[in-house]
Amino acid sequence: MLSLQHPSPYTTGMKTIKTKSAIPLGPDGFAIDIDCSANRSLPSFGIIGMPSKSVMESRDRIRSAISNSGFTFPRSKIIANLAPADLPKASTGLDLPIAMGILALSQQLLPSNLHNRMFCGELGLSGEIRPIRGIISVIESAITQKLGQIIIPSQNSYQASLLASQIQIIPVTNLRQL
Repeated sequence: MLSLQHPSPYTTGMKTIKTKSAIPLGPDGFAIDIDCSANRSLPSFGIIGMPSKSVMESRDRIRSAISNSGFTFPRSKIIANLAPADLPKASTGLDLPIAMGILALSQQLLPSNLHNRMFCGELGLSGEIRPIRGIISVIESAITQKLGQIIIPSQNSYQASLLASQIQIIPVTNLRQL
């Protein structure tokens, strides 16, 4: 579905890359920009920008999902910044967009695949994409931002079909399929 590149396990090519997502916030969705950055320091992976405990735990889900889907987790210092930084983020739906940023940053996915798209979904350790709560408000946020597509968990497809006339909705079951 998206275009792959050949991975380089020791370099990341780009220094920063941005993906788009949203979190449910009350009855509305709130747009979140995820900036992923890499540098040649000791390998580590951090998430900043007021992540909740469930978002902090996503580091292990993302690392495992990337590896178990046949990709290589980069051997560098990776930082994912969730903006705006002053808003608490408590959604496991940020797993997928963070993973997509890391894959583009490490040149395993073409960065052009991220343009005009929003991503949302919780990752399982094997790479499956699990449903999230508040999918309608997340999709409405993508529509408000005038994005062309939103990638969602296939188990949220029925709810998402209510808004299918306003944006292209692409349901996926796992990271490798995407």
